[in-house]
Amino acid sequence: MNRYALALLMAAFLLPVSARAEMTAEQKKEVEEIVKAYILEHGDVLIESVNKFQAVEQAKQAKEQEIKFGPKVVELAAKIKADKTAASTGNQDGDIVIVEFFDYNCGWCKKAWTEIQSLLKDDKNVRIVFFDLPVLGPDSLETAKWSLAAKKQNKYFEFHSAMMNHPGQHDTETLKKLSKEAGLDVEKLEKDKASPEIEEEIKKHLEIAESIGVQGTPGFLINDQIFRGYIPYDAMQETIKDIRAKKK
Repeated sequence: MNRYALALLMAAFLLPVSARAEMTAEQKKEVEEIVKAYILEHGDVLIESVNKFQAVEQAKQAKEQEIKFGPKVVELAAKIKADKTAASTGNQDGDIVIVEFFDYNCGWCKKAWTEIQSLLKDDKNVRIVFFDLPVLGPDSLETAKWSLAAKKQNKYFEFHSAMMNHPGQHDTETLKKLSKEAGLDVEKLEKDKASPEIEEEIKKHLEIAESIGVQGTPGFLINDQIFRGYIPYDAMQETIKDIRAKKK
């Protein structure tokens, strides 16, 4: 690229709008052609630039969230670790407590279920706590009520497993069928899920999620480290490894 072409290219990006407006039609066309040629020849450079910009922005946002929500996350982690009444499975005295914020209609939550099952199988010192976060509509809210009502029969995990393994919709007949297969008293379940206590628990889950910046599902809290979004099994393992290493 000669100096004249480079100057035009720089003008396309650096000159203020008012200055570019004074360019002739021929100059504008020439600049457009040079820019187009540069993009075609150096697309990798532009992609790298965009990726770097996104990485910087994500790091900045992560830092801002850490400052804003960090104390709340630490406080919540301590409360959940001490609370043995929350819907959970795994080792109740495990050194690692993983909280999952989920919605039964969330595809990524279904994928995360596979990771959680693997973790429970491979690590016997982990406790998984489930926070129903019905953010995907009325169907999600209704299913969450059934889910939390199952806890009253000490069958939360059985119901949760059935729901996560079910690929279809969650109409009333399906909920009854899956509840029965999970060993639940369906009549009692229908009565319990309509109680104000269940609605209050769901409201509490939503408020807690908002207080630590979890706006969608899935979300994870591994001890006092927050992950807003899906995390693969390897990342879970690495985080757990790091946490344990710092305790030594």
